[in-house]
Amino acid sequence: MARLKKIIPYLINIVLVISIFIITMIITKVYPFGDTILGKSDAIVQFKPMLYNFIMSIKTHTLTSYSFNNGLGNPEIFNFLYYLSSPLNLIALLFNNPDYMYLSCLILKISLTSLTITYYAKKKTNNNFISTIICLSYVFSSWYFAYYYYLPWLDVFLIFPLYQYSLEKLLNEKKYHLYIFTLAFTIISNFYLAFSVCIYTLVYFIISELIYKKQTIKEKLNSFNYIFLSTLFTFFLIAFYIYALYTSFLKTGIGFSGYISNGYTLSIIDFLKSLFFGNISFITDVEGATFPNIALNTLMLISFFYFFINNKISKKDKIFTLCIAILFIILFFNPTLNYIMHFFHNIRGLTYRYSFIPIFLIILMFIKNINNFELKDLKKLYFIFPIIVILLFITHKHMEYKIIIFNITFLLSYLILIIFYNNSKIYKLLFLLVLITESTLANSFYFPQNNDKSEEQIADIIFKTEPIKYRLTRIEGDDSDYINKNLYSNDDVTYLLTSMTYNPVINLSHDLGCITFENTYTTCTLNNTIYNMILNIKNDYYLEKLYAVNKDILYIDLDEYSVKNSQEYIIEAMTGIKDIYDKKEIKGIKIKDNYYYDVNNKFYLIDFITDENDIINEIQTYRSFTSQIDSFTIYTLNQDKLKEAYQKLSQNQIQYTHYEDSKIEGTITVDKDQVIFTSIPYDPSWQIKIDGKKVTPSIVLDSLIAIECPSGKHTISLEYKNSYLIPIIISLTSLIIYLIDIFYKRKKSV
Repeated sequence: MARLKKIIPYLINIVLVISIFIITMIITKVYPFGDTILGKSDAIVQFKPMLYNFIMSIKTHTLTSYSFNNGLGNPEIFNFLYYLSSPLNLIALLFNNPDYMYLSCLILKISLTSLTITYYAKKKTNNNFISTIICLSYVFSSWYFAYYYYLPWLDVFLIFPLYQYSLEKLLNEKKYHLYIFTLAFTIISNFYLAFSVCIYTLVYFIISELIYKKQTIKEKLNSFNYIFLSTLFTFFLIAFYIYALYTSFLKTGIGFSGYISNGYTLSIIDFLKSLFFGNISFITDVEGATFPNIALNTLMLISFFYFFINNKISKKDKIFTLCIAILFIILFFNPTLNYIMHFFHNIRGLTYRYSFIPIFLIILMFIKNINNFELKDLKKLYFIFPIIVILLFITHKHMEYKIIIFNITFLLSYLILIIFYNNSKIYKLLFLLVLITESTLANSFYFPQNNDKSEEQIADIIFKTEPIKYRLTRIEGDDSDYINKNLYSNDDVTYLLTSMTYNPVINLSHDLGCITFENTYTTCTLNNTIYNMILNIKNDYYLEKLYAVNKDILYIDLDEYSVKNSQEYIIEAMTGIKDIYDKKEIKGIKIKDNYYYDVNNKFYLIDFITDENDIINEIQTYRSFTSQIDSFTIYTLNQDKLKEAYQKLSQNQIQYTHYEDSKIEGTITVDKDQVIFTSIPYDPSWQIKIDGKKVTPSIVLDSLIAIECPSGKHTISLEYKNSYLIPIIISLTSLIIYLIDIFYKRKKSV
């Protein structure tokens, strides 16, 4: 009976959380309760199809270590480590429908979040009523509304209350088992968020142990040793993950972004607006402005202000908390610090992806308030309401009307409840009802609204999630007919799984006529015939992944300033055919201050140097355009030479005997003075054999695999293999030590 009493609060909170979530799905008619798509933004085009592909690959025993569905190909291990490594995602194995897969993971994670935050609240207050308030406030916070469709982020959100508890246990009681487990789970679930959590841990240690606590130097050093050694052991425990992640970074060439000062803005109004429930933004706008997701609900906002007038809280605690609050505000407004918090990637940081940390600190303030609260102090809360109303008035021009009404409604509701509050069960129930209603309505605001789509469009987006076999697909639309948004771009990753790929390949794509963005992804014109032919992309001149070409390809350099020259250099080196482009002068038609051009060719190049020596060198994606320049030299493909080049290249292609993403086998004929050229990005994990003998490949065009071999007919195999034996041994050994230590400590305590 005693055990049941302990479990009941957890069950109640899980039921409340799931009920609120499902009710909002019903209200907003989200699939399967209506036609609205389950998911938004990256969830639809990235996370959901990635999860579906991963789960179905497990079920059909087709899980591979490499994939050609993303760009020219990349290791699947990085996609797994970044997006899918959470063990909780395996619940999706119970389903075959992509939406049910996604929904099952989502419900599981918010349910576990309710458990972890309830556990922390119970440990700190031992009050079921308060633990439910804290649970609903945390689970349905603004951060959650911004990210509840982004499965990779929810794992860290759900484990963070346990992590905070383990951190306190480690520093106060020198108990490290829970800390090791929660830190390991955090890193494995998502290394991006884990990086920020590690920074938080360091700052927390400095503030808690070195500044706040009165300890001797020996005691401080002892605390440092515990946290350092525990963290180090955690790294040994997950050595496999860290090593796999490290090698993936090396292979993909992913670097740190320089996106620190690209129009970053955050106004005081934006920040004040973020205090109110319902005012969140999970999208950085075109000006680079970001909005912190720090609101929980109106009750927590009231508690935040009350903290500083609560006489039961010491002046030291108030000053200390105020300093921490100021520190976080500085972080919000400082793009460089946000850049660091976001794993040196961009300026989203605490204002965006990691704002669950200040959200949790507001909950800590609420707990401190509750533990020092008496009914006679209720009247002090009355003075807080005018302050909140003034803040609403200041920010009202920057809020939606419904958000203002929403906040005023619940502000008045809480004011009435506080005025007549008498600590009875009926009033506690009323508080919960108001909080549940507030959470449900706020949740409804941010469910996706896709009801303007036809049933056919909805069905197409929901169910068409399996990756296509080729990397280029025509995008419908006026301008998009000529733009491939699928090669490296994150604009349409439904079929690609991710935009992560090899940076050297992106450089090659740029030299051959694609548009690159921040050295991380590329968009290419669909009609870039030479590019498509060389790199094994389905088109009228399609070549297989491996084909024999002249050895000159090993020795050429591309012209980064001329797409025409680069493409001609490659074709000449491969086939000996020169000058595949025809030159043509075109004159513009004067229209006001510009010149209008209408070109019949779907695909052409412009090479032009202005009087200021600026190089205009680009592939045109439109048949008509305007310019202030009165004439251009354009280059169009000579179709006769193009066909001649294709015939030479197609003579000695691979004949497949076995084909899958991570293993290719076949036969190929190589003539004298030829080399096997591949459209596969160079990766040391590719093991290549010619006639059963292992060979070392060359790197051609700074990024692709080429294989030198004698003339004649040969059998060839390429197999993608990774060896993680040593890190696996380290992880298993550490796990055994960890379990033995737990068993020994428990036996000793008994």
